[in-house]
Amino acid sequence: MYPTPKPQPPPVKDSAQPAPVKEASEISKLEDCKLPEEMVFRIKQMGPKEMSELKEEFQSNILEEDEEFTVTVKLRFIDDHIFGYIKQAPINYSNLAQISNKRIFIPIEWCCAANPTHPQHCVSTLKEVQAYSTTQQCAGWKQKDDGSSIFAKPELPEKGRKGRKKKVITGETKEQQ
Repeated sequence: MYPTPKPQPPPVKDSAQPAPVKEASEISKLEDCKLPEEMVFRIKQMGPKEMSELKEEFQSNILEEDEEFTVTVKLRFIDDHIFGYIKQAPINYSNLAQISNKRIFIPIEWCCAANPTHPQHCVSTLKEVQAYSTTQQCAGWKQKDDGSSIFAKPELPEKGRKGRKKKVITGETKEQQ
């Protein structure tokens, strides 16, 4: 009565599968965030007011093992910590490439400048900074130095001077004149 349906070929499996995701890990130092040294130095030099307004985003492309990746870093200052993430994803799809997500959680400690008449105070919250500023007259709050070399100003390449070249007088040129 009814015609029997033709057998259908088995569905073709799609060879394109989503890129595997690496397990998330946590970063607790600003230097490990794949940011340029100048940006890390600028963030480390921020005072409490500047830090409370921190909203940074940085993106770069890198080449690792013949694969090109986009690295995105987002940072925010929330609840006396720098929070954020680093996402590293392949630009072109590849079965071998993995997406990497890393969480950033960096506690910030503040110290006020010490002088002969005033001892140094270190605190871990912005509320404590405000309290010490009013009761102890602390000023000049800076992030506590963790001993890393990033607190030293980064070496920037010297720019050439424009203008006339200065003539160097040596013993030979002096005798010729």
